[in-house]
Amino acid sequence: MKFILFGKSGVGKSTQEKLVSDILGIPKIISTTTRKIRRDEIDGVDYHFVTKEAFFKLQAEESFVQISMFKGNHYGIQHSSISDNCVAVLEPIGIMQLQEIYDDIVPIKLILPETLRQERLANRNTGQSMEDEERFDNFPAKYSIRADGTPEEVASQIVYICRDCH
Repeated sequence: MKFILFGKSGVGKSTQEKLVSDILGIPKIISTTTRKIRRDEIDGVDYHFVTKEAFFKLQAEESFVQISMFKGNHYGIQHSSISDNCVAVLEPIGIMQLQEIYDDIVPIKLILPETLRQERLANRNTGQSMEDEERFDNFPAKYSIRADGTPEEVASQIVYICRDCH
């Protein structure tokens, strides 16, 4: 199964991806991106950070199973990053692209009260805009989880879903 976490900025998707990967012992799908690395990120662990030229070369070589663009940055998942059991964070368009190829995609939506989400984004201090977040509002998910508990509490809910799907 391919467990795909999605939700608005600031709901804790990356934190949950890491926790779920660690608890279940399944790999994260590491996307390739042209966006700038953040101070707390590690190349090859959080993303494969590449130049636009390198991204376009990989695209021309048909290395990607999924590609998307968000806020002027390119994102893609390479065929080699996907395994039978894995967890990833994707945008809705990426989930739809993977669902066209794989029949074992399990989208899990993380939701958070808006005031808490805004507080998290302010504390993140990356200057991230909260525009265009409505793309998540109507995207269907078999599972939705409130992400306002501790990271461990939220992860235990996701892990329960993952184990139930096997």
